[in-house]
Amino acid sequence: MIISKERILYLLNAYSNNKILEAEEKELFTWVNEENNYNLLQQHIQKLIEDYDSREPVPAVDWENLYVQILDKSVTQNPSSVIRPIWWLRWSAAAAIVFLLGAGSYLYLNHPVAKNNITTAKTFKQPVKKDVAPPEKNKAVLTLADGRTIQLDSVGKGTLAHQGNVQVVKQADGQITYNGTGSEGLYNILNVPRGSKIVTIRLSDGTQVWLNSESSLRYPASFTGTERKVEITGEAYFEVAHNAAMPFIVKKDAMEIKVLGTHFNIDTYEDEGVSKVTLLEGSIKVSKGDHQNLLRVGQQAQVNDNIRLINGVNIEEVMAWKNGKFQFGEKADLHLILMKIARWYDVEVEYEGAVIPEQFGGEMPMNSNLSQVLEILKTSGVKFTIEGKKVIVKS
Repeated sequence: MIISKERILYLLNAYSNNKILEAEEKELFTWVNEENNYNLLQQHIQKLIEDYDSREPVPAVDWENLYVQILDKSVTQNPSSVIRPIWWLRWSAAAAIVFLLGAGSYLYLNHPVAKNNITTAKTFKQPVKKDVAPPEKNKAVLTLADGRTIQLDSVGKGTLAHQGNVQVVKQADGQITYNGTGSEGLYNILNVPRGSKIVTIRLSDGTQVWLNSESSLRYPASFTGTERKVEITGEAYFEVAHNAAMPFIVKKDAMEIKVLGTHFNIDTYEDEGVSKVTLLEGSIKVSKGDHQNLLRVGQQAQVNDNIRLINGVNIEEVMAWKNGKFQFGEKADLHLILMKIARWYDVEVEYEGAVIPEQFGGEMPMNSNLSQVLEILKTSGVKFTIEGKKVIVKS
């Protein structure tokens, strides 16, 4: 069967985009099953491999299983066909196929079997990815005072905007800095979504802030008046520039942390049920409603309806996220651990059965694949299965 290369490209694209007609589908699979065309297809794929120049990662797919499915359907439509070996279809070839069909297009994966196909045709299931890579990009979004937004991973280093007299700059290492004074009333918001790398920002007074995934910071472009006030969601680490004449205040709903110049971590994830403020250096005052407490170094304030002080906190464990580690101490429970994992890898956690309320310990670099992190959490009573962007926990 002789078909031009242009015709083959048309058929492949039509099939992957669910626009192929029944007659065209039979034409494509007939071509796939002819012996001589395997060599032609291989040569064409090799050329695409050489020309492949995309910065985007190739989607992870079980290509060998997929290829078997393609041939299985081909045999169904052409009973005289013979399934041929797949020695040449490897990851490089997979990359070429993705390139051929366009970014994100999966050859034959998402096209349903036509209703009027031969009744013995099998329904194909998309192979499920069995692992999740750590965040590779800074996905943070900066919202300026006038409502404009900047996707930080899509801009290079240099000046991003001007907020009054203040210059907003992205440094070579990705840090956002505010340089200048006198921009009263101009508030910006830095939002770091799930599945993003940690983002750092230097405010106009010199205060450094590290924001964890699924966190945000609202702040003025420059501080004026008698106080420096910011608002937070999620988790952040502050190294506050000292200024006795202008206290630094961090707010989360009705909770307020007041400092003059110090280092502290604040964890306010709402799904954890309690906010935690941990002091590393200096002193801070934590207040909510009629309750307030002064913290000493090494103490942690756990805040919900009231404030509870915890002594002897493991600072290394609290600060593990900023230092690029998952670190779980003896008192860490599975549910809270999986919340942190879900935010970092942007996955959903699903529980099947009654999970034993085990306590876990261990540590792992945050640049590890999800499967490696879950491996250290395994016990005789709990196991984990990764299905796409979902972690299933079973007892």
